[in-house]
Amino acid sequence: MTDLDVELFDVVPWTHGYAHSWALRWMLEHRQVARDAILTLFVPDGQAPWSIGPGRIKREARVAGQRADLRVPATDGSGRESDVIVETKVNDRLREEQIQAYCSEPGARVALYGPGLTGLLHSGCDRIASEVWVTGRQLATALSDLELPDLIRSYVSAVSAQADRMDAARAAARGQNDDFDREDDISEVSAGEVEAVAWVAETAAVMRARGAKWVHTRNTAHDYGIFWGESWVPVAGAKKTAIFIEVVAGHGGHGYVITIKAGEGTAKDRQNAFDAAMRAGEPWDGWKKGKSPGKATHFRLWTLTAIEMTAGEAADAAMRAMPYVESLGGS
Repeated sequence: MTDLDVELFDVVPWTHGYAHSWALRWMLEHRQVARDAILTLFVPDGQAPWSIGPGRIKREARVAGQRADLRVPATDGSGRESDVIVETKVNDRLREEQIQAYCSEPGARVALYGPGLTGLLHSGCDRIASEVWVTGRQLATALSDLELPDLIRSYVSAVSAQADRMDAARAAARGQNDDFDREDDISEVSAGEVEAVAWVAETAAVMRARGAKWVHTRNTAHDYGIFWGESWVPVAGAKKTAIFIEVVAGHGGHGYVITIKAGEGTAKDRQNAFDAAMRAGEPWDGWKKGKSPGKATHFRLWTLTAIEMTAGEAADAAMRAMPYVESLGGS
């Protein structure tokens, strides 16, 4: 590769995962020091130097009925072979069935590379199966001192800059600084999106640090959020209906709320859960009541606006609501 006066994201948009996968593949195939750094992240119990047979990295490889971005047959310094399956997730939704399928492949070492919002949202979560998460910050740090061609160096620099932006957004979510860089020419990802994901990720991190269990971040069609599995409390006398707590931030950076929800079971049991919540009253001042469920299988009982809350305050509010949920479920 010759050095050119062009940067990778001048040619391909940041959000296109194949650009990131291409940069990984080039480094794995053409730079020994980069290969060692990357594969040590992807296979933490392996040891450098790593080797790969010429032309053996497959793109869009069929794995267990799915298409993996890269499939890398690699051998570490001890002679141990690894079938490394790499899935790049930039600002995409994470499909659990896809990751489970990869991890079910005999002998597979699955690495999820998340240089963008997906990595910010999900890193730190419990593993789905046996996968390893590698964020853009981890990759940029591992490659920071290596000599690379200008086009590849521009890629690593862009990943590092995005990691800086997301770190600053997390610090703002913690209340440690007033704001972060809202103008960005690399990713063209709105500040509202970065802010929402950073707030959810940081709230989840605080909840885990304070002892909450089964704290799962998610990305749905309308919002980012936290499903707190530990808060799932079955309703007494109902077959399947349960009450639980979620933390939500809407796509684009609006609708920051703590919610107490009910769901599953029969329509009658869901209505009974709603009626019991209305009789019990709000958990404390400031909560707004939801609507009667009608045909909805999951619905809000109570909502607390969290737009002015730091991540720590949101975590406190979610965890403070747990005794209310337990009492309501027991009723």
